[in-house]
Amino acid sequence: MDVNAACYNHPDRPATNGCWRCQQFICNDCSTTLFGKTYCKKCAGEVSKISHNPDKSNLLQREINSRPLMVAIIIITILIAAVEIYIMTR
Repeated sequence: MDVNAACYNHPDRPATNGCWRCQQFICNDCSTTLFGKTYCKKCAGEVSKISHNPDKSNLLQREINSRPLMVAIIIITILIAAVEIYIMTR
């Protein structure tokens, strides 16, 4: 976070956090913590609505947990490394 950043809603106050979702700089009064992440009030409301709507709960899970993407990247990296090693030893 930029040391000299000001709060998005209160330009006269220094920012102490950044919203995890929209990346806006916010002060302590403007921040809310949900599911271990810091959000601005607007994003916190949207995330809260998603978590209470069974049809959209899958969207919240994807937003909070990126484990499948990380696993896919690791597998692809291993496959590329295996192909490179195979090519180099031929």
